[in-house]
Amino acid sequence: MGPAIADSCLLAVSCLITYWRATTILALAAVSKADNALGAMWAVIATVFVFRHSYQKSLVAVLSRWP
Repeated sequence: MGPAIADSCLLAVSCLITYWRATTILALAAVSKADNALGAMWAVIATVFVFRHSYQKSLVAVLSRWP
């Protein structure tokens, strides 16, 4: 259960950083607040998918090397 909690915390921190960076960058582009929030939401969704895909590939690599 410990690794699952650690992975969840890492994903949460990654999503927070992604949201913060996306809103900061989009604010510089002079887009509306609604567009800013929508763009940040899509950035967070992309982070979740990349994190999940990377985790699954790592798990497959570990299991393929198991004796």
